[in-house]
Amino acid sequence: FLTQPSNLQKGKFLERVYISPEFKNSGLSIEVLQPVIAKNISDSEVLEMGKPQNYFRNSLRMALEASGLKVLALSGKAQGSDLVLEVWITELNPGSRVKRWFFGELGGGKSKVQVEGRLVDTSGKSLVEFADRRAGSAMGGLDITGGDSKELIQSDLNGIAQSIAKTIDSRG
Repeated sequence: FLTQPSNLQKGKFLERVYISPEFKNSGLSIEVLQPVIAKNISDSEVLEMGKPQNYFRNSLRMALEASGLKVLALSGKAQGSDLVLEVWITELNPGSRVKRWFFGELGGGKSKVQVEGRLVDTSGKSLVEFADRRAGSAMGGLDITGGDSKELIQSDLNGIAQSIAKTIDSRG
């Protein structure tokens, strides 16, 4: 998915990130494309999580706007934007509620989410590339039933969206 994975380094907000020295976000508009679910994730997992790509795209829009960045309508095609944010959900594992319930204190049953993406200009040149992986609370939010996988996944996706916005905003 990424064009320059070897350039990724530990980021301040994201696990791995590359920011082109040429990138400045001042006054630029961003189009957020619909996140793509990687082929290795089963349809049943996506349905169980309640279409996480829709949730993630909305989280990205809100996080970018909260950072003061101009986000164009989420049309699915870059139309009149200066930059395009492309995102892939490359891992989506709901974990195990039973394992969280029995072994949560030891880290058992955690949900996992991994996202990769890039911010490109209108010529397709990659200005920012990133990868981030989050593991939901094994404690299931201290829920004695082991926690809801959908809520844990959404929490992780929201955290990644906020980290993406902070990374992009930090170059303004």
